[in-house]
Amino acid sequence: MNFCPSPSVFSSLVDSMGRAGRLETSMKSYTKAEKLDTASRLWDEMKIADFNPNFGLYTLIIESRAKSGKLDIAMSIFRDMEKAGFLPTPSTCSSLLEMHSASGQLMQL
Repeated sequence: MNFCPSPSVFSSLVDSMGRAGRLETSMKSYTKAEKLDTASRLWDEMKIADFNPNFGLYTLIIESRAKSGKLDIAMSIFRDMEKAGFLPTPSTCSSLLEMHSASGQLMQL
């Protein structure tokens, strides 16, 4: 069964999860289930709501965007993560390197 909440319901869910400290858990679930569009939507809603992501959320979304081939977006989020004062994990760097290499863009790093 596929369930897709309306934008207003989704926004309310994001707000509730944020107040409950459950956004990282939700993001992990979406990325593990390879529901990358839903994970991306959650990320976008968090940014609209001025939610400050923690290190774990940055890592999850960067890796999922890189693995789905959305390198420009992954790199933009990577730069945002650095501006927020977080250092990337080896796994995050590896994901970005692999995707840049696979797309022939390794020299752009």
